[in-house]
This record gives sequence, structure tokens and C-alpha cells, in this order.
Amino acid sequence: MLLFKSSTPASAVTYTISGVPSNIEEGQSISVTVNLTVAGSAGKSYYLRAAFSHPDTLTSYFGYTKNHSDNWYNGTPSPIDYTQYKRVTMNEFNTWSGVAETKLDTSSSTYKGSGTYNLKLRYYTESGNLSDESSNSVQIAVTATASPSPSPSPSPSPSPSPDSIGASPSPSPSPSPTPIPSPDPPPSPSPRPSPKPSPKPSPSPLKTLETTESGEVLSTATQAAEDEKDNESSSGGTFFLANISTEKVLPIGLIGGGLIFIGISAASFLKGKHSDTIDDQND
Repeated sequence: MLLFKSSTPASAVTYTISGVPSNIEEGQSISVTVNLTVAGSAGKSYYLRAAFSHPDTLTSYFGYTKNHSDNWYNGTPSPIDYTQYKRVTMNEFNTWSGVAETKLDTSSSTYKGSGTYNLKLRYYTESGNLSDESSNSVQIAVTATASPSPSPSPSPSPSPSPDSIGASPSPSPSPSPTPIPSPDPPPSPSPRPSPKPSPKPSPSPLKTLETTESGEVLSTATQAAEDEKDNESSSGGTFFLANISTEKVLPIGLIGGGLIFIGISAASFLKGKHSDTIDDQND
């Protein structure tokens, strides 16, 4: 801890400074712990100013001080508004202890770049009077802030050759469509066999014969049966076979044979009876 005293009598003003770094960068802000004692100052307000000076120009001060409103003030524009510096109020023991924050003003014409600078702490009274200039001071080494390295410029993209400009791009092969499997067709229903119609008995082509006493009808029926038999034998049954199905041939044949048998029997019977009648008439 460094202790500096003003040229004012020791009983009047005392400055105690601590926490001052020996090296800073030109854009860096620093916080300094201050203990200020002023005789007979209980309850009074003062305005603290932290100022930098170069060894070649010790009376030219510059720099920023953060005030009680948390704003930075560098004493411009002129004239100086001392109330914009950091305001402190002395306690009943005529002292104030706290932190003062400051930084270099690199835009000032007094700033000479990296090197050694003096930091001095001063104060203004409520009426605007400045304390003794030969008060406390400490040296700080300032280094220039390293400038950021330039970012590499992007490499220029190669320009297309005239041949590549005129050439049309090769068409990309279109993907073959994926075949979609067709669903299996539903099974077709099996054909049902058509029911065969039951054969109906055909009516007899022969008329119903009526029996008479004279035997004429029987003779006619017998003659018709014989004629039918002759027709069947001559034509080979073509008419009936052509129009009658196979299932009907057998019944019709049986019926025809029966009729022929009946006709022959009736003819024999009538012939025998006719002979008996003639014999009776002769007797």
C-alpha cells in the first residue's frame, strides 16, 4: 500500500491510496481504494477527480472519472463542471473511505501513447475550489492495446471457362419406378352343373281305340299298327329317333311292341270268330 500526503499541513488533508496496478492497457479501467481525511469537514461534500499526466507535461491532466451517477466524465467541454465528478460526503470523523474508478482518455491531445504516466487524486470543495495540486501521485506503466489481426481476405472463386459456360449439364438418369405388385385376382366361382330335366312320358301317338261289336275300330287300329310297323321297318325308326331323345326310345319301343302284339291277337281273335259265324250261317 502506497501512502501519499499533500503539501498542506498534516493535520489538514491526508490521502491514502491502495489497489493501484503497476501496469495497465490503454483502454483498461481501474478501481482505486481511497481514504480521505480533511480537518473540520464532518458532513461536508467534496468532488473527487482522478487525473493522469505525462512526465513531460505534469500540469496537463486528462482522463475519465466515473461519478456518483455511474457516468464517465472527462472535464469537457470547457469550462469544467466539477459537480460531474464523484461526490463524497465526509463522516463525523472528518474522513471518507471508498473506491474511485478511472481510465485513460486516449482521444486527448495530452495522451502520448504507451509509457509511464502519473495518477493524481484531487478534490473540489462545495464552492468549486481545487485542492493543492502537489497532493498524492503514483506512477503507472501503460501499454498500447494490441490491435486485432486482420482477418484473411477470401480467395477469389475461379471463373468458369468459356467452354464450360456453353456446355449443357449432363442429364441425370431418372430413377426407374419401383414396380407395384398387383393384387391376386379373386378365385372365379366353379360352374354349377345344370340339373337335367326329368324325362316326361310322351303321349302315345296312337289314338285311343274304342271296342265295338262290329270290330271295325279294332280292324282300323290293327291296320294302323301294322302300317306303323311297316313304316318303322322301312324308315328304320328315323322319325322317332330324330325327334325323341335316347331316354325315350326304350319306353316307346316297348309300348309299340305291346300294341303290335295286341293288334295281332285281336286280328286272330276276330278272324276265328268270323269263321265260326260263317259256319253257323251255313248250318
